[in-house]
Order: sequence, then structure tokens, then C-alpha cells
Amino acid sequence: MTLKIAHLFKMKSTKFITELRARGLQITEKEAKYLMEIAVADYRENQVKPILKRENMAHYMIMALSYCKATSELLHMIDESYPRFRLKQVFMECKKKNNEVVEEFEKANKIDPQILNAFSAYANDLTEIMYLHMDNIDEEKKEQLSKKHENH
Repeated sequence: MTLKIAHLFKMKSTKFITELRARGLQITEKEAKYLMEIAVADYRENQVKPILKRENMAHYMIMALSYCKATSELLHMIDESYPRFRLKQVFMECKKKNNEVVEEFEKANKIDPQILNAFSAYANDLTEIMYLHMDNIDEEKKEQLSKKHENH
């Protein structure tokens, strides 16, 4: 599952751009990407909102809090001297609250290993996606540096 998602990060929007241009729009790749992001977000929201059911709220909460757990790992890797002034203060609060909500969820559900296993599985998948994305960024930086050195 996560490898498919990682592959999507690398996809180009050429088919989308081609369709827009075929309809007479003179559009840059950057503009097309922005429009595609809006369309995808709207599509997802319109598909999901009508089927959200009250009886599934616990499942939705597990998914949302799994994102918090995955994000928490990334938040702890960021050098706290980077953000400045008010951003630093809010960043520190975010990190703390992120940890608190994850800990409270785990405490509240410690009697149900099935929920905790699902929670961990979601969090691990999301963490893997973030690491794959960071690896991709690192590879792009390495390629840029090697091209820069080749040109000099």
C-alpha cells in the first residue's frame, strides 16, 4: 500500500495538463498542478462526507490520531532552534499536545489490543510514507548537488 502511495508522489500531471490544453486552456505545469490539487481535494471531500457515519466515528478517530502519532515522530526530529519567536512557542505546544493526545488515546484503549494494533498499523504506515517522502527529497538534493558539481 505505501509503495503505491510513494509512487503517486512522483507522478507527473501530463495527462491532466494535456486534457486542459485540449480544451483550449493555456496553462503552465505549475498552474495545472494547483488546479489538480484543488480538484482532488474537492473530490475526496465530496466522496467522504456523505458516507461519514456516527457509528464509525471511533474508526475515524483512530485514523486521525494515528496521523498524530506519525507526525509526532517527525516533530521530534526537527531542531527546535529552527523556528523563531511565536512560531517556536506554538511549535513546542504542538509537539506537546500531539504527544498528549496519543498517550491519552493509548491509555483509554489499553484494554482493547485490537484497537491499539489498528492504531499502530495506521501510524506505522503514515510514518513510512513520511520517511519515503523524506528519502525522495534527499535523493533529489543529492542529484542536484551532483549535477551542480558536474557543471563546474
